[in-house]
Amino acid sequence: MPLRTSPLPKVQLARDEERAFWRAQGAVLRERYPDQVVAVRRNSGEVLAVGVDLSAVAREIKLRGARPSEIWVRKLYTQPQRYIL
Repeated sequence: MPLRTSPLPKVQLARDEERAFWRAQGAVLRERYPDQVVAVRRNSGEVLAVGVDLSAVAREIKLRGARPSEIWVRKLYTQPQRYIL
């Protein structure tokens, strides 16, 4: 019986790659797009869409024909957020 490998290492590598990108580029993007939702192309870091909320960014991404697997999206807060649960 062939040895089956878990997809978990691939998921962890993708997550680590995304975290490294935001650590390296987050401050620059936050300064340029404060308190905005930003979508970037995974393979190049190109900014694909910017908007006030995820819905606006999702519409722009769809118009550009990008697949969700090709992008990273993050809200770039300038101030810490507090939530009461």
